[in-house]
Amino acid sequence: MALRVEGAAVSGHGERAPRAPSSLAQAILLGKRSGVPPELDEAFFRTGTTHIIAVSGLNVAIVAGLVLSLGAWLFGRRRPAYFVLAIGSVWGYAALTGLEAPVLRAAIMGSLWLVADYIGRPRNALPSLLLAAAVMIGIDPAIVGDVSFQLSFASMAGLILLTPLFQSLSRRLCGIGAEQRTPAAFVVDSLSVTLGAVLATLPIVAFYFHQVSLMALPANLLVLPAVPFIMGAAALVAIVGLFAPPAAQVLGWVAWLFLTYMIEVVESLGRVPFASVPVKVESAFVWGYYILLGVGLWAASSRSAARVAARKFGAAVSSALRLGRRIPGRFVVVSLVVVAALVWSAAFALPDTRLHVFFFDVGQGDAILVSTPSGHHILIDGGPARADIDARLGDALPFWERTIDLVVLTHPHEDHVGGLVDVLRRYEVKRVLESSTESDSWAYAEWRRLVDEEGAARSVASEGQRVSLDGEALIEVLHAGGADPGGRASSVDDSSLVLRLTWGNVSMVFAGDIGADTERDLLDSGFNLTSPVLKVAHHGSDSSSCEDFLAGVDPQVAVISVGSDNTFGHPSGEVLERLNGATVYRTDQQGTIELSTDGKRLWVKTER
Repeated sequence: MALRVEGAAVSGHGERAPRAPSSLAQAILLGKRSGVPPELDEAFFRTGTTHIIAVSGLNVAIVAGLVLSLGAWLFGRRRPAYFVLAIGSVWGYAALTGLEAPVLRAAIMGSLWLVADYIGRPRNALPSLLLAAAVMIGIDPAIVGDVSFQLSFASMAGLILLTPLFQSLSRRLCGIGAEQRTPAAFVVDSLSVTLGAVLATLPIVAFYFHQVSLMALPANLLVLPAVPFIMGAAALVAIVGLFAPPAAQVLGWVAWLFLTYMIEVVESLGRVPFASVPVKVESAFVWGYYILLGVGLWAASSRSAARVAARKFGAAVSSALRLGRRIPGRFVVVSLVVVAALVWSAAFALPDTRLHVFFFDVGQGDAILVSTPSGHHILIDGGPARADIDARLGDALPFWERTIDLVVLTHPHEDHVGGLVDVLRRYEVKRVLESSTESDSWAYAEWRRLVDEEGAARSVASEGQRVSLDGEALIEVLHAGGADPGGRASSVDDSSLVLRLTWGNVSMVFAGDIGADTERDLLDSGFNLTSPVLKVAHHGSDSSSCEDFLAGVDPQVAVISVGSDNTFGHPSGEVLERLNGATVYRTDQQGTIELSTDGKRLWVKTER
């Protein structure tokens, strides 16, 4: 695909956001990161501790390992108390987060490992882990491409395969007995747990997030022991506060101490030069890493691996057919079913011959993905920071896709730019197109910094500019902000880029957040506005979608991207009346709305 984008790059500046221990406590307890100050969020990212505030499977794995080490140190391994403490912590954490799918999967995997460790056969957890993963994939084949599933599986495998080796080696080097319970033993075991999980997930993190933290090991070792205390104190504050506010205040100070400690550690290590290294790796690196890791584990488990391999190679070859005959038929059937599910999952994820446009349900904001039949993608806005745009893209894109050809920022309000920060961190963005209007918000400043850091080609949009897609689709810039066609200075909303997408005989107008005055100016601009699909301006605000503009576009389908129970009263009842001649779809009611077209006909699919 040749993207013909012209224009000059611009720059912006932001301001430092204040600390927010209470928002950090909410993120750790429930995974809600929207209130975490951006600089602190970046420090977590640079130190490889983002999983602590993201309710990830990696978080569950490390917490399970650390609590197990703590319980074994406190009670000894001859008593069941250490096991009860560990498994209770895992499921208590999962319950506090609302039993979200990634945490639930990790809790199941973690429980299998804990049970195997309790009965004295930790390595036997690996077959159980593989079986659990196969069942999950069989139920929902798409999760094989889910980064949270991959992190959960890899981190648990690291606890099963790597952690025991590190524990044995570290205890031997430090002169600590296998059953010895000392503070040094607890530190060694905790370090082994963290190292096992971090090394097992390293290539996945590098592949998806394009960054490797050199501070991940010390940062996790220092801050993870504080997590149970923060979670416990924060949960007690929420519960006790309903009945005894003064007591809750005392508990709040306890949580504050641990939160302040975590903030200081993360920010201090995040400021270390080269705390994190930007990397861009291909899937071949991931597979190569795990192959080498497997060879290393095999060699470590055998005193004379080469001699044993040479002696047994012939016997292995000759017994392969006999072994195949001994495999029970049901295992063959299960394996074939899993393989078939993976193949069909990949087949269904392949692009078809239609153009697809997704209006994502991101709450009170805009995020639109355009995907062409040849597999190229354009993202128009990213919704607010709390919208979890990465999960939305993961649902719409094939699980192997980590590239977005063009990101368009219509204007720099937080409900349009906030989610693009995560997009730049987790996807390779080739080009960026934006309006000339700047902002001093943290979200916009972080967006500009990441665009520069990632090296994406950046252009400022101009009216009449055209972006060609695959030689068939065309995006035309109808309005580019700055001064309105009528000569007025634009507000930030009126500076929104207005785009018209054409594919064959089907076209769509994306009106950003412009108001009625700009809409009337567009009617006089000479551009062809007539389109069967309209993305309604400004979430259905009564200051937009004037009757003349709607008559000029004459839409058959109108899509309103709006958050449920928003405080702005969007969409306005007056606007809904003006759209009486069109079929109206709303993200607050139908969820994500997918339009697809072959250039002649239009199909609509809603999430609910």
